[in-house]
Amino acid sequence: MLYKDKAIKKVKDSLYKKSYYQLNKEAIGARIARNKRLARDRWIEFKSQQPCHHCGASHPAIIDFHHIVRDGTQRSVNRLAADHIWSQVYEEVKKCLPLCSNCHRILHWNETRNRTLTKDMTGRTTCTTSGTGDSHSTSDLDGTTTENTNDDDSGAV
Repeated sequence: MLYKDKAIKKVKDSLYKKSYYQLNKEAIGARIARNKRLARDRWIEFKSQQPCHHCGASHPAIIDFHHIVRDGTQRSVNRLAADHIWSQVYEEVKKCLPLCSNCHRILHWNETRNRTLTKDMTGRTTCTTSGTGDSHSTSDLDGTTTENTNDDDSGAV
C-alpha cells in the first residue's frame, strides 16, 4: 500500500518488518547460519588455492595476504572476508602476495631491519642485509648466514 506521508510509511514498514521477523524467526536464523557457513567455506576454498609465495605452503589456516604497496588506505583482507564484502576482498587480494604466517612475519621482521627476502634459482629463499660498506650477509630463513665481501669497485656482489 502506498502512503503519501513518508513518516507514516516508515512506521508501517517498521511494524511489518518486526511482525514478519517474529513469524519467521527460525527460518531467518537458519538462512543466516547457512549463508555464513557457505561464505566461510568459499573463503577457505579460496585460501587453500593460494600457496605461499616464498615457501609454497598452501594450508588455508596459515595463508596471510601481504600488501605489496602500503599507503594506509587498504583494509585487511581477512577483515573484509569476515564482513562478507566479497567484491572488495577479491580486489584487495589482487594487490597482495599470499604468504604463510611464518614467511609473513619474517618479511616484516626483515623490513624493519632494512633486509630483503629473495628467491634464488633453486627456489631457496634467502635474506640479504644491505650494509653501508662493500659487504653484505645472506642468510636462509633457517638462520644460516654467509658473509660476502666485494673487493673490486664494480659494485657487483
